[in-house]
Amino acid sequence: MIDWTNIFTHFVYASGLFLIGFVLYYLLMLIPEMRKNRISLLLLLFISGIRIFLSLCKVDDLAFIKYINALLWFLFFWILMQLTDNILIDKLLVRKGINVPLFIKDIAKLIAIIIVILIIMKGILGEQISTTSAILSAVVGFALQDVLGNLIAGIALNMEHPFKPGDWIKIDEHWGKVIGTSWRATRILNIDNDYIIVPNGNIASSEIINYSRPSILHLHRLTIGVNYDIPPNKVKNVLLEILNDIDGVLKKPNPRILLSNYGDFAITYDIRFWINDYGKHIIICDDIMSRIWYYFKRNDIVIPFPIRNITVQHISEEIETLQKENKYKQIVEMLKNADILKPLNYEEKYKLVSHSPIAFFSKDEILVKQGEKGDSFYLILDGEVEIYFEHPTENRIIHLDTLKQGNFFGETSLLTGEKRGATVKALEDTQVLVINHDNFKQILQNNPNIAEELSIIIHERAIQKYEESISKTTSIKTIKRDKGTLLNKIKNFFGL
Repeated sequence: MIDWTNIFTHFVYASGLFLIGFVLYYLLMLIPEMRKNRISLLLLLFISGIRIFLSLCKVDDLAFIKYINALLWFLFFWILMQLTDNILIDKLLVRKGINVPLFIKDIAKLIAIIIVILIIMKGILGEQISTTSAILSAVVGFALQDVLGNLIAGIALNMEHPFKPGDWIKIDEHWGKVIGTSWRATRILNIDNDYIIVPNGNIASSEIINYSRPSILHLHRLTIGVNYDIPPNKVKNVLLEILNDIDGVLKKPNPRILLSNYGDFAITYDIRFWINDYGKHIIICDDIMSRIWYYFKRNDIVIPFPIRNITVQHISEEIETLQKENKYKQIVEMLKNADILKPLNYEEKYKLVSHSPIAFFSKDEILVKQGEKGDSFYLILDGEVEIYFEHPTENRIIHLDTLKQGNFFGETSLLTGEKRGATVKALEDTQVLVINHDNFKQILQNNPNIAEELSIIIHERAIQKYEESISKTTSIKTIKRDKGTLLNKIKNFFGL
């Protein structure tokens, strides 16, 4: 007959011990190293409660008790091994500057687990080691062939050190940043922020390209085709100007532009530049190729299409001329807001517009830079720009204004040739009409009296503008000069 009272009493005792163990578990969770083993500890606590209850009930002779004992001993060993790894290896050895490779730790754990399993099977379960060894040998022989191959390859990789964590590498079609190498595989983080797990055996038999060794400096190449009509030196100078303006492209070693081929429809140029962060090469290349379009557009450099037999719909010269005239009239209408051009009549403005180029600038590109020489005036046809002043002594940038379609800047440099007083940067793709010194000179030479009117306008405009914003940042004597000085500068600059 079952003594339920005795069983209940034992259950209460076991539950009390279990609660004490649960409190101890929460105390252990206060130790950071123990938190990594919370699941193992909970499992050990739960199985220990069952084992205590069975022991109190005096049922130690049941067949499955030895399996519970074996599981308890294995869990105890597992927790001890994890603590040794966390405290001894990750803490003490690292503080002493000793770096233990991950695959060595994994191998040591694997060997220790096999030894403990053999001891438990022999000492607690009563199994014969010889039988167990035969079983393990069969498993290793048939199920772990690839694992052992990857293990040996992992050992070879860690001895040769073809790469290390943080290196950018390429293995077959996979490339990315190395995160770590275990005894089985190497983890790579690709540009899409995805993990690629490559078995070490595959790496050992593949070609490895390391973009971070022997130095983080990496030579990158791009190619571009240009029309045969453009002189090579002009193309090279423009491309070098682009490279010097791109963040991420190193100034030393110097970038180089090489003429590499005379093709069927274009001259091919090899663009070579150095970077020190291979992970950003896609962004840097995009910046370069995007900027090429704007620079080529402004410098009349044509990227030709492949030669094909095509049918072209001819547009008559009359229609084309009419389209240009309408465009010029629209721009002349926009120039009504430009007070420095008020002394010019409609015909003079139209002539000025028709002989001035239209330039395209990409987002974040600098149109004019503070301190540089200039002799041109800009009218914004489309887009938006920011004007800011770089303080020479306080090491800060002061925002001055934001200009949109119809606004203009650069009038002082156009009329006097003075250095730019501020920097202008495109906030989005921007299209501007560029009125330069040579075009404006023809207008003034035909009508010299305009110069005096311009000096009065620019003087009044400078006083008003700089008293509102720029007077905080620039010299007062540069601003408040007399009209006579401005007039003399204009005349001298234009040879009047």
